[in-house]
Amino acid sequence: YSQAYLLRTRLGWTGELRALGDVLRDQLSHMRQCGFDAFAVRADRSAEDALKGLAGMSVLYGRSAIEPRPLFRRRSAGEAP
Repeated sequence: YSQAYLLRTRLGWTGELRALGDVLRDQLSHMRQCGFDAFAVRADRSAEDALKGLAGMSVLYGRSAIEPRPLFRRRSAGEAP
């Protein structure tokens, strides 16, 4: 997670960051917030089920690699959560 976040935010990497190995559904949303944009789900896991993990969080309070502004900054700019 840390390496993906640093690659995106400090080093400006815009290429693909793929998570390999035991990629679990409950981790996908957090991985996406850290900067991963591709996931290789194990063969014994359901890719369709894993995709449901990307919709895990409806509101993000803190900043992330894909949304650098915290929630209070987004709200003050007139955006709905």
